[in-house]
Formats: sequence, C-alpha cells, structure tokens
Amino acid sequence: MIDLTTLDPATLKKRIEGRKWAEEVLGDLPADEQDPFRRGFMDRIKRCFNVAELDSRAMSNRESCDFGRQVITFGQHIGKIYDEVPLDYLDWLAEQNAKLVRYVRSRRIRDEREHDA
Repeated sequence: MIDLTTLDPATLKKRIEGRKWAEEVLGDLPADEQDPFRRGFMDRIKRCFNVAELDSRAMSNRESCDFGRQVITFGQHIGKIYDEVPLDYLDWLAEQNAKLVRYVRSRRIRDEREHDA
C-alpha cells in the first residue's frame, strides 16, 4: 500500500482523479461476479494493466470456512484440509501461486502457447 502522505500534490491529485474515473466506469458493472460481461471486462482490464490478480480482497468468514474445509490435493500436506495446515506454509504457497500466475501470463509463455497451438 502506498503512503499517500508522501506523494506530491500533483501526483495525489492525479491518483484521486483516476480513482473517481474508475468508480464512475466500474459503478455500472453487474454485481454478479459470474456475469459474462463483467468477467470479460475484468479480464481485459487485467491484461491491459498486466495485473496478475485484481481480486485480492480478503474472503468473508463464510468463504474462508468453506475454503478451509477443502482437501489439499498436492504437496507435503496432501490429504489435509487447509484449516489443518500451518499458516507459514500457506503464506509460502500463496506467494508461489502469485509467482506462478505471473509466469503463465508472461509474454514468453503466451508466445510458446500460441506457437504450439
């Protein structure tokens, strides 16, 4: 997170203008995250800005409970549910996942996929 108090006034003004414009544009999107229009729109935004993942919101309590009961199907904790795994391992795993997302979205990998297709 950027400390906005360290930005010069001109940069801060531009950031505020950008945020207002984004809220104006995104405000009319369907609320349903499964909506095909919204998904297409967000996918294009991600590609445009080369963003690995825009939705890094914390899960709700219900979502985290549901996710925590899922069985891990890989790695050293295979067969355990996420709630049983040490948090330091999950932190490491999340970091590796973020790197993997960036890797598969790299220009080199996309070019290889297009070449193989």
